[in-house]
Amino acid sequence: MRVALLSLLGLIGCRHPAAPPAGPPVLDEIEVQLSRLVPESLPRPTDGKLATIARGVAASVAGPLAVGAAEGPARPRMRLKVEVELGYAPDGRGTLRAVVHARLEPKSGPTGGAMRVDREALVEKEDLQRAPDAALIEAHLQRAFELTIGGAMRAEQLWLGPPADARAALDEKDGDRHDEAIRIAGERKDRATVPRLLMLLKGDDAAQRDAVIGALAEIGDERAVRPLADLAKFGDVDELPKILDALSRIGGPEVVSYLEFVTDGHPSPAMRELAKRALEHVRAR
Repeated sequence: MRVALLSLLGLIGCRHPAAPPAGPPVLDEIEVQLSRLVPESLPRPTDGKLATIARGVAASVAGPLAVGAAEGPARPRMRLKVEVELGYAPDGRGTLRAVVHARLEPKSGPTGGAMRVDREALVEKEDLQRAPDAALIEAHLQRAFELTIGGAMRAEQLWLGPPADARAALDEKDGDRHDEAIRIAGERKDRATVPRLLMLLKGDDAAQRDAVIGALAEIGDERAVRPLADLAKFGDVDELPKILDALSRIGGPEVVSYLEFVTDGHPSPAMRELAKRALEHVRAR
């Protein structure tokens, strides 16, 4: 079994989630669509079977997010939309491939602190000696749904749970929850996470480092100024603009001094201009 996570996206909605008006949100709408089947001769899972698998995965990791009928009109409602592409290539290694995109999102009205979360995954099973039957296809989709629907549900748990849970997830090995916790730290402007975020800033993962830079900029804590400035290698025209932007959003005397230094001394006219604009932004705040 080979799995490739294609995207770990998420998060649009209220930037400062409010407490649920009457208990946690309820996932009361699940829609699963098989958008592509190649070849058409493959056993086609019915809409009912797809929905059953999706509902079972969602319920198994629901946590504070209830799955089923809403109890009372005041509880926030959520929907889960899943799109599936399924294919089998008999040539070469005999590969069964599923591409699944899952979107978990609040419906209109009170969100109860929930946010939109997207997950997409490519899951492949190779070395099949013959075309897969219905049972093998269902088992394959179960695995793909556990990655996507399960990942979205676990991410939503962090948004609905106490701040301590999201803070603890910054130390987890689970990349899904870990990445979500970085975003949550920024969205909530959680200053308690700054020391841990500064440690993560030293990592080698470029995508994670960018997420941490964004979170620190959102939080706006001046403890991040010196580490961010140290991270910005003077000649790195790819990394430096991100740092200048983040520093301009944090502000403070130390930021002003650094931006003046870049404005006056950087060899690149483009970088000097970016620093000048950032400096103007800080002074105008």
